[in-house]
Amino acid sequence: MTSDLELLEQFRRGNRSAFHKLVRRHHVRLLNFFYALTGNRESAEELTRTAFLRVHAEFSDRRSAPPAERCATFLKHLLQTAYLCWVDYLNSPPRSVPFVVAPAGTPGAMTQNLPLLSPAAAQ
Repeated sequence: MTSDLELLEQFRRGNRSAFHKLVRRHHVRLLNFFYALTGNRESAEELTRTAFLRVHAEFSDRRSAPPAERCATFLKHLLQTAYLCWVDYLNSPPRSVPFVVAPAGTPGAMTQNLPLLSPAAAQ
């Protein structure tokens, strides 16, 4: 099995499938991490995507990407990025989701937007 750092180096040399392997390897772990923090599947999925996109962007730019030896392990770097995504999430304005009073298509169905409480707002 190819190590994370080997896959990361392959990605930095232009092998896009190497990053896909890293995502498949760590996706569930990161999703569970965010779900434990948010208690919300949609937010956890959004944060997981954001973390992977940030790491992808960081390592896509060969000039600014940290050298592999500086990021010890890919997972450690991914979790540090995930933590920063979490902090951004906590500092973002509350989101709203549609609330359906009756099933869509039902005569007289009403929908309205209700604010979601961010973990910071709930305290």
